[in-house]
Amino acid sequence: MILYSIPPLLTLLCFLGLAGIALLQGQKTRVNHLFTIICLLGSLLNIDILVAFNVTSADTALRISRLDHIFVIYLFPVYIHFFHEHLHIASRKWLIRSAYLYAFVLMWFTQS
Repeated sequence: MILYSIPPLLTLLCFLGLAGIALLQGQKTRVNHLFTIICLLGSLLNIDILVAFNVTSADTALRISRLDHIFVIYLFPVYIHFFHEHLHIASRKWLIRSAYLYAFVLMWFTQS
């Protein structure tokens, strides 16, 4: 493990800790579930960084990075959904649906 691996490792542990607290201690609300998803997607991104720093094969690092970006592309729609749920904005459901649809379309281009 190299020195550059310490910040993503600590961030990964923080994201996993927050996700665990939100799941185990939090109320069973949609906002809590969305927050947990945000934390898990952030964890995936940090796992990708950790692997990229520590793996010796460039091919393996590229494969893991591409696999990670299938899911990380959904971070922005989940953020939009989270804030709309938290602020009780019901008039912009079209924006949430459009963001998820856009992420779904972009997901197919992350492997190229």
